[in-house]
Amino acid sequence: MFYTILVRSFIHETRTFLIQRSAWIAWFPVLFYSTIFIGDLYKQASPVATTDEDQTFMDAEATRLGSRALFYSALLALFINVVLPAFVSESAKSSTVVSTENDSWWDRICRVPKRLQIHLATIWAISHFVFAICMFATL
Repeated sequence: MFYTILVRSFIHETRTFLIQRSAWIAWFPVLFYSTIFIGDLYKQASPVATTDEDQTFMDAEATRLGSRALFYSALLALFINVVLPAFVSESAKSSTVVSTENDSWWDRICRVPKRLQIHLATIWAISHFVFAICMFATL
């Protein structure tokens, strides 16, 4: 019995690993070409390099700026993923009275007032609207 449970859990973990690895590999072109795109924008805005040394320096600087832009994007995504769940209101079915007497000091500091909380579906719709605006801005 233990062996059967172990094999089944190993199969599920292996499938999860393969899916996660495939997703990671699928994101590589997006990240790589985003870095190249941002670097090309920098090169277009810069004066034309006259020597090979200047061209090499400009290529290196463009790569650094592209990587820095993706780093800032990752920091923003991390911040949003940590902060935004506090602003999500609970659905009407799962709303219960939460006692504030037994909350820790951290829970009291991090509590967001109800009037600032938004339903998850509304946040989802707003994110699609912002994405659509960003896509139309590239035309």
